[in-house]
Amino acid sequence: MGGRYKEMTPQRIANQIDEGRGQGEGKEFTPWFEATEFPTRGRMVRAKSLVTGRVMHMVSEIEGAYLHLIDFTPGVVDIREQSLCDFEMTVDIARRLRVRHPRAWEGHLVPMTTDFLVTFDDAWGRRELALSVKSEGELRGRKKARVFQKLAIEQLYHVAKGRSFLLVTDAGINPRVMSNLALLGEAFRSGSSEISDAEQSAFERAFPRHEKDGSTIRERIDVAALASGLPSQKAIDAFRRAVWSRRILIDLRQWIRLNSEFVPTTDVNLGVELPWSR
Repeated sequence: MGGRYKEMTPQRIANQIDEGRGQGEGKEFTPWFEATEFPTRGRMVRAKSLVTGRVMHMVSEIEGAYLHLIDFTPGVVDIREQSLCDFEMTVDIARRLRVRHPRAWEGHLVPMTTDFLVTFDDAWGRRELALSVKSEGELRGRKKARVFQKLAIEQLYHVAKGRSFLLVTDAGINPRVMSNLALLGEAFRSGSSEISDAEQSAFERAFPRHEKDGSTIRERIDVAALASGLPSQKAIDAFRRAVWSRRILIDLRQWIRLNSEFVPTTDVNLGVELPWSR
Protein backbone atom coordinates (compact mmCIF):
# COMPACT_ATOMS: atom_id res chain seq x y z
CA MET A 1 0.00 0.00 0.00
CA GLY A 2 3.05 2.27 0.38
CA GLY A 3 3.16 3.53 -3.20
CA ARG A 4 -0.33 4.96 -2.78
CA TYR A 5 0.29 6.91 0.42
CA LYS A 6 1.62 9.98 -1.39
CA GLU A 7 -1.91 10.76 -2.64
CA MET A 8 -3.51 10.34 0.80
CA THR A 9 -3.73 13.90 2.09
CA PRO A 10 -5.51 14.48 5.42
CA GLN A 11 -8.39 16.11 3.54
CA ARG A 12 -8.76 13.20 1.18
CA ILE A 13 -8.72 10.74 4.08
CA ALA A 14 -11.47 12.71 5.83
CA ASN A 15 -13.52 12.91 2.63
CA GLN A 16 -13.30 9.19 1.96
CA ILE A 17 -14.31 8.34 5.52
CA ASP A 18 -17.29 10.69 5.20
CA GLU A 19 -18.21 8.97 1.92
CA GLY A 20 -18.25 5.62 3.69
CA ARG A 21 -15.33 4.25 1.70
CA GLY A 22 -13.98 0.95 3.02
CA GLN A 23 -17.07 0.59 5.20
CA GLY A 24 -20.47 -1.08 5.06
CA GLU A 25 -21.57 -4.54 3.94
CA GLY A 26 -22.96 -6.36 0.93
CA LYS A 27 -23.85 -4.38 -2.18
CA GLU A 28 -23.64 -1.13 -0.20
CA PHE A 29 -19.91 -1.60 0.46
CA THR A 30 -17.42 0.55 -1.44
CA PRO A 31 -13.67 -0.17 -1.20
CA TRP A 32 -11.21 2.30 0.27
CA PHE A 33 -9.22 2.14 -2.98
CA GLU A 34 -10.72 1.70 -6.43
CA ALA A 35 -8.81 0.10 -9.25
CA THR A 36 -8.21 3.27 -11.28
CA GLU A 37 -7.19 5.60 -8.47
CA PHE A 38 -3.62 4.75 -7.60
CA PRO A 39 -0.46 3.41 -9.25
CA THR A 40 0.61 -0.15 -8.49
CA ARG A 41 3.52 -2.41 -9.36
CA GLY A 42 1.17 -5.02 -10.82
CA ARG A 43 -1.98 -4.86 -12.92
CA MET A 44 -5.07 -3.70 -11.05
CA VAL A 45 -8.07 -5.95 -11.54
CA ARG A 46 -11.80 -5.27 -11.68
CA ALA A 47 -14.08 -8.32 -11.62
CA LYS A 48 -17.68 -9.01 -10.71
CA SER A 49 -18.03 -11.28 -7.69
CA LEU A 50 -20.61 -14.05 -7.84
CA VAL A 51 -21.10 -13.69 -4.08
CA THR A 52 -21.57 -9.93 -3.75
CA GLY A 53 -23.00 -9.23 -7.20
CA ARG A 54 -20.89 -6.10 -7.51
CA VAL A 55 -17.69 -5.22 -9.34
CA MET A 56 -14.74 -5.73 -6.99
CA HIS A 57 -11.53 -3.67 -7.05
CA MET A 58 -8.29 -5.59 -6.54
CA VAL A 59 -4.93 -3.83 -6.51
CA SER A 60 -2.97 -6.80 -7.91
CA GLU A 61 -3.41 -9.84 -10.12
CA ILE A 62 -2.74 -12.02 -7.08
CA GLU A 63 -5.76 -10.52 -5.31
CA GLY A 64 -7.79 -11.06 -8.47
CA ALA A 65 -6.86 -14.75 -8.44
CA TYR A 66 -7.84 -15.12 -4.79
CA LEU A 67 -11.24 -13.55 -5.49
CA HIS A 68 -12.02 -16.58 -7.68
CA LEU A 69 -11.11 -18.90 -4.80
CA ILE A 70 -13.20 -16.95 -2.29
CA ASP A 71 -16.19 -16.88 -4.66
CA PHE A 72 -15.85 -20.67 -5.06
CA THR A 73 -15.74 -21.34 -1.30
CA PRO A 74 -18.99 -22.80 0.12
CA GLY A 75 -20.74 -20.73 2.76
CA VAL A 76 -19.30 -17.32 1.81
CA VAL A 77 -22.01 -14.65 2.16
CA ASP A 78 -20.03 -11.40 1.78
CA ILE A 79 -16.64 -10.19 0.55
CA ARG A 80 -15.23 -6.73 1.25
CA GLU A 81 -12.05 -5.72 -0.54
CA GLN A 82 -9.74 -2.92 0.63
CA SER A 83 -11.67 -2.85 3.91
CA LEU A 84 -10.85 0.04 6.24
CA CYS A 85 -9.31 -0.72 9.64
CA ASP A 86 -10.19 1.39 12.69
CA PHE A 87 -7.54 4.12 12.71
CA GLU A 88 -7.27 4.64 16.47
CA MET A 89 -6.96 0.90 17.09
CA THR A 90 -4.14 0.38 14.57
CA VAL A 91 -2.27 3.42 15.86
CA ASP A 92 -2.51 2.06 19.42
CA ILE A 93 -1.37 -1.42 18.32
CA ALA A 94 1.63 0.06 16.49
CA ARG A 95 2.54 2.02 19.61
CA ARG A 96 2.37 -1.10 21.77
CA LEU A 97 4.45 -3.07 19.27
CA ARG A 98 6.92 -0.17 19.07
CA VAL A 99 6.78 -0.10 15.28
CA ARG A 100 5.94 2.74 12.89
CA HIS A 101 2.35 3.07 11.81
CA PRO A 102 1.95 3.57 8.02
CA ARG A 103 2.47 7.20 7.00
CA ALA A 104 2.18 9.31 3.88
CA TRP A 105 5.30 10.72 2.28
CA GLU A 106 4.53 14.06 3.90
CA GLY A 107 4.75 12.43 7.33
CA HIS A 108 1.12 12.24 8.51
CA LEU A 109 -0.39 8.92 9.56
CA VAL A 110 -2.73 7.16 7.12
CA PRO A 111 -5.40 4.50 7.70
CA MET A 112 -4.65 0.82 7.11
CA THR A 113 -6.78 -1.47 5.00
CA THR A 114 -7.19 -5.24 4.68
CA ASP A 115 -7.17 -6.89 1.26
CA PHE A 116 -10.25 -9.06 1.87
CA LEU A 117 -12.70 -9.29 4.74
CA VAL A 118 -14.75 -12.45 4.18
CA THR A 119 -17.99 -13.33 5.98
CA PHE A 120 -19.03 -16.98 5.85
CA ASP A 121 -21.32 -19.51 7.50
CA ASP A 122 -20.04 -22.89 8.67
CA ALA A 123 -20.75 -25.46 11.38
CA TRP A 124 -19.72 -22.93 14.05
CA GLY A 125 -22.08 -20.22 12.81
CA ARG A 126 -21.33 -16.95 11.05
CA ARG A 127 -17.69 -15.86 11.19
CA GLU A 128 -15.32 -13.35 9.61
CA LEU A 129 -11.92 -14.00 8.11
CA ALA A 130 -9.40 -11.28 7.26
CA LEU A 131 -7.09 -12.12 4.36
CA SER A 132 -3.83 -10.34 3.62
CA VAL A 133 -2.52 -11.10 0.14
CA LYS A 134 1.21 -10.75 -0.55
CA SER A 135 3.66 -11.89 -3.17
CA GLU A 136 6.51 -14.14 -2.11
CA GLY A 137 8.81 -11.38 -3.39
CA GLU A 138 7.42 -8.92 -0.83
CA LEU A 139 8.06 -11.38 2.00
CA ARG A 140 11.64 -12.06 0.93
CA GLY A 141 12.69 -8.66 -0.44
CA ARG A 142 14.89 -6.02 1.13
CA LYS A 143 11.86 -4.39 2.78
CA LYS A 144 10.58 -7.64 4.29
CA ALA A 145 11.11 -6.47 7.88
CA ARG A 146 8.77 -3.54 7.30
CA VAL A 147 6.23 -5.77 5.55
CA PHE A 148 6.10 -8.06 8.56
CA GLN A 149 5.76 -5.11 10.94
CA LYS A 150 2.62 -3.96 9.13
CA LEU A 151 1.31 -7.53 9.00
CA ALA A 152 1.74 -7.76 12.77
CA ILE A 153 -0.36 -4.60 13.25
CA GLU A 154 -3.01 -5.95 10.90
CA GLN A 155 -3.14 -9.38 12.53
CA LEU A 156 -3.46 -8.04 16.08
CA TYR A 157 -6.16 -5.63 14.92
CA HIS A 158 -8.33 -8.40 13.51
CA VAL A 159 -7.73 -10.70 16.45
CA ALA A 160 -8.93 -7.88 18.72
CA LYS A 161 -12.04 -7.68 16.52
CA GLY A 162 -12.70 -11.40 17.06
CA ARG A 163 -11.77 -12.42 13.51
CA SER A 164 -9.45 -15.03 12.11
CA PHE A 165 -6.48 -13.68 10.16
CA LEU A 166 -4.65 -15.43 7.34
CA LEU A 167 -1.70 -14.44 5.17
CA VAL A 168 -1.82 -15.92 1.65
CA THR A 169 0.67 -15.56 -1.19
CA ASP A 170 1.09 -16.28 -4.88
CA ALA A 171 2.79 -19.55 -3.86
CA GLY A 172 -0.71 -20.84 -3.08
CA ILE A 173 -2.00 -20.13 -6.58
CA ASN A 174 -2.34 -22.91 -9.16
CA PRO A 175 -2.58 -21.01 -12.49
CA ARG A 176 -4.51 -23.83 -14.15
CA VAL A 177 -7.10 -23.95 -11.34
CA MET A 178 -7.48 -20.16 -11.38
CA SER A 179 -7.97 -20.14 -15.15
CA ASN A 180 -10.59 -22.87 -14.84
CA LEU A 181 -12.47 -21.03 -12.08
CA ALA A 182 -12.50 -17.83 -14.13
CA LEU A 183 -13.90 -19.76 -17.09
CA LEU A 184 -16.60 -21.44 -15.00
CA GLY A 185 -17.64 -18.16 -13.40
CA GLU A 186 -18.35 -16.64 -16.82
CA ALA A 187 -21.40 -18.93 -17.11
CA PHE A 188 -23.11 -16.85 -14.41
CA ARG A 189 -22.14 -13.39 -15.64
CA SER A 190 -23.83 -11.09 -18.13
CA GLY A 191 -23.73 -12.31 -21.70
CA SER A 192 -24.09 -15.99 -20.76
CA SER A 193 -27.09 -18.07 -21.75
CA GLU A 194 -30.38 -17.69 -19.92
CA ILE A 195 -31.04 -21.16 -18.56
CA SER A 196 -34.19 -22.10 -16.65
CA ASP A 197 -34.05 -24.39 -13.61
CA ALA A 198 -35.88 -27.05 -15.60
CA GLU A 199 -33.34 -26.86 -18.45
CA GLN A 200 -30.44 -27.01 -16.02
CA SER A 201 -31.90 -30.05 -14.24
CA ALA A 202 -32.59 -31.83 -17.54
CA PHE A 203 -29.02 -31.27 -18.69
CA GLU A 204 -27.53 -32.52 -15.42
CA ARG A 205 -29.70 -35.67 -15.43
CA ALA A 206 -28.54 -36.45 -18.96
CA PHE A 207 -24.83 -35.71 -18.44
CA PRO A 208 -22.72 -38.92 -18.52
CA ARG A 209 -20.90 -39.29 -15.21
CA HIS A 210 -19.18 -42.65 -15.83
CA GLU A 211 -15.53 -43.15 -15.08
CA LYS A 212 -12.63 -41.79 -17.13
CA ASP A 213 -12.70 -43.36 -20.58
CA GLY A 214 -10.78 -40.93 -22.78
CA SER A 215 -13.89 -39.00 -23.83
CA THR A 216 -13.63 -35.22 -24.02
CA ILE A 217 -15.69 -32.66 -22.18
CA ARG A 218 -17.26 -31.63 -25.48
CA GLU A 219 -18.32 -35.21 -26.26
CA ARG A 220 -20.06 -35.59 -22.91
CA ILE A 221 -21.73 -32.19 -23.21
CA ASP A 222 -23.00 -33.15 -26.68
CA VAL A 223 -24.58 -36.34 -25.29
CA ALA A 224 -26.40 -34.34 -22.59
CA ALA A 225 -27.38 -31.59 -25.03
CA LEU A 226 -28.97 -34.10 -27.40
CA ALA A 227 -30.87 -35.84 -24.58
CA SER A 228 -32.05 -32.59 -22.94
CA GLY A 229 -32.78 -30.68 -26.13
CA LEU A 230 -30.47 -27.77 -25.27
CA PRO A 231 -28.62 -25.90 -28.03
CA SER A 232 -24.83 -26.10 -27.94
CA GLN A 233 -23.99 -22.83 -26.13
CA LYS A 234 -26.71 -23.33 -23.54
CA ALA A 235 -25.39 -26.83 -22.89
CA ILE A 236 -21.84 -25.50 -22.42
CA ASP A 237 -23.04 -22.89 -19.92
CA ALA A 238 -25.18 -25.51 -18.13
CA PHE A 239 -22.08 -27.71 -17.79
CA ARG A 240 -20.01 -24.86 -16.36
CA ARG A 241 -22.73 -23.93 -13.88
CA ALA A 242 -23.07 -27.53 -12.74
CA VAL A 243 -19.31 -27.85 -12.20
CA TRP A 244 -19.13 -24.54 -10.28
CA SER A 245 -22.02 -25.69 -8.08
CA ARG A 246 -20.29 -29.07 -7.56
CA ARG A 247 -23.13 -31.06 -9.10
CA ILE A 248 -20.74 -32.40 -11.74
CA LEU A 249 -17.44 -33.41 -10.15
CA ILE A 250 -14.43 -32.88 -12.40
CA ASP A 251 -10.79 -32.35 -11.40
CA LEU A 252 -10.04 -28.63 -11.85
CA ARG A 253 -6.30 -29.29 -11.67
CA GLN A 254 -6.69 -30.46 -15.28
CA TRP A 255 -7.62 -28.10 -18.11
CA ILE A 256 -11.38 -27.96 -18.65
CA ARG A 257 -11.32 -26.73 -22.23
CA LEU A 258 -13.95 -28.33 -24.45
CA ASN A 259 -11.41 -30.57 -26.17
CA SER A 260 -9.84 -31.64 -22.85
CA GLU A 261 -10.37 -35.13 -21.50
CA PHE A 262 -13.09 -35.39 -18.87
CA VAL A 263 -11.32 -36.36 -15.62
CA PRO A 264 -13.88 -37.12 -12.88
CA THR A 265 -13.17 -36.83 -9.16
CA THR A 266 -14.87 -37.72 -5.90
CA ASP A 267 -13.49 -34.59 -4.21
CA VAL A 268 -16.31 -32.11 -3.57
CA ASN A 269 -13.76 -29.27 -3.84
CA LEU A 270 -12.81 -30.55 -7.31
CA GLY A 271 -9.13 -30.71 -6.40
CA VAL A 272 -9.08 -27.03 -5.44
CA GLU A 273 -7.10 -26.22 -2.29
CA LEU A 274 -8.84 -23.63 -0.11
CA PRO A 275 -6.17 -22.27 2.30
CA TRP A 276 -8.78 -21.10 4.83
CA SER A 277 -10.40 -24.56 5.00
CA ARG A 278 -7.33 -26.40 6.27
